[in-house]
Amino acid sequence: MPNIKVYGFVESVDSPDSIMKASKLFEKIAELFENESYYKDVVFTVVPSKVTNLDAEDQPYIQLELNCMEGYQQKLEKLKTLGMDIQVVKLHDFIPRS
Repeated sequence: MPNIKVYGFVESVDSPDSIMKASKLFEKIAELFENESYYKDVVFTVVPSKVTNLDAEDQPYIQLELNCMEGYQQKLEKLKTLGMDIQVVKLHDFIPRS
């Protein structure tokens, strides 16, 4: 199951503006993967946080977590179109609920 986490994109999910901003990003990501066979397996997580570089400039990023590296490059290329930094994390395993 690919998990697409977004860090530093919104600082809080308490404001309507933040919710709208996260919803728009969710829609863009959903469109990127809508024709893929694994579409229903993709999860999207917004981690409310403030992410900056050492010059205190905002630096939000996407973290792509995968337990299977098959097709990883294709997923990565789709996410690159969003124009954000991307971190890829290889999970040891994912155990779906029964």
